[in-house]
Amino acid sequence: MNKTPNLSIVIPAYNEEKRIKTTIATLLENAPKLKIKEILIVDDGSTDKTAKVVQTKLHLENNIKLIQLEKNQGKGKALREGVIQATGEYIGCFDADLSAPIDSIPNAVKILENGADLAIGTRVTLQGRDLRQTQPLRRRYAGKIFALLQKFIVGIPYQDTQCPFKFFTKQAANTIFPNLVIQRWSVDVEILARAEKSNLEIVELPIIWQHIDDSKVTLGPRILINVISELIKIRRNLNKL
Repeated sequence: MNKTPNLSIVIPAYNEEKRIKTTIATLLENAPKLKIKEILIVDDGSTDKTAKVVQTKLHLENNIKLIQLEKNQGKGKALREGVIQATGEYIGCFDADLSAPIDSIPNAVKILENGADLAIGTRVTLQGRDLRQTQPLRRRYAGKIFALLQKFIVGIPYQDTQCPFKFFTKQAANTIFPNLVIQRWSVDVEILARAEKSNLEIVELPIIWQHIDDSKVTLGPRILINVISELIKIRRNLNKL
């Protein structure tokens, strides 16, 4: 009988003291059946007690690892550090609020076991149905604008690049993550663009999304300018490969 590959879960966290304890508890409760080997929490320079909450768990559980960044550098930097240090044969990434359901983990793992390099969550079905019904309209429209910008500037063919539910084989992660340069929101596009450039097999997995209040995502003209700048940087870097 083939051995089921073990799994690392990487969660970037910035000022998540209010919910990181529940997130860790949920993952630990389901770790045996989901074959979770380790949970890596990357504290992205939090100014609250996120790190202290995680540290209280370190003394009780040997499969939790805390990675602390000295200052807030963004989701991209946190993901890169967490994934590079992950030791599982498969590596899954989630946001700290677990708005992407852990119930979808077995489906993602099965996709990887069947030979894909990446299994990525999408909140838009192949038929175009948007599964983000619980997300505020402002966030949904921002997502649509981002998708249009991404397709115009970078051009990778995915409906929902920003879904945080992403799973990798260790080999695929080693190909992608050491070379990432985007430190903030657009890192998801860079991950998929580099995977495409490396001819890795990417399979989309529709997931049901549950919006969680108290989002850390901010919207506005300054963010839009930063996003456009990041996307242009991704495009230029790809052209050099």
